[in-house]
Amino acid sequence: MQKVDREIESLRAAVADKINPKKLVETRLEVRTRRPVLERVQDKPMRGLIEEYERVNMSYNMLEKKLQDALTTYHGMYNHHQRVIKDLQYKNQALETDRRLIEIRKPLHPINETDFKRNVGYCHMSDELCPE
Repeated sequence: MQKVDREIESLRAAVADKINPKKLVETRLEVRTRRPVLERVQDKPMRGLIEEYERVNMSYNMLEKKLQDALTTYHGMYNHHQRVIKDLQYKNQALETDRRLIEIRKPLHPINETDFKRNVGYCHMSDELCPE
């Protein structure tokens, strides 16, 4: 999760770095398109400005999409992590319950009784087994 968190921070920084060039290109293009009719010519500098605007805008949109994907991944990983922690808490609680149960049952059985004999008694299978 730390790796994704670092990636998100770097993407946020990259998006912030693209804001000023994007504003600059938009402003230059807007000023150029507001020229009087005779000066508003589709010449080579105007086409270059339009291409630059499209490039900057495309790279900005790609960074935004990568940032959204990284955030989605991070939130999914965080939710999964929370579920794992909760499951681990439930399992630890079940384990503690089992330990307490074993401690409660210890005095109920004689000391010389083996686990096998105890399990046979629990399952009521003493009739089916051969006598020793």
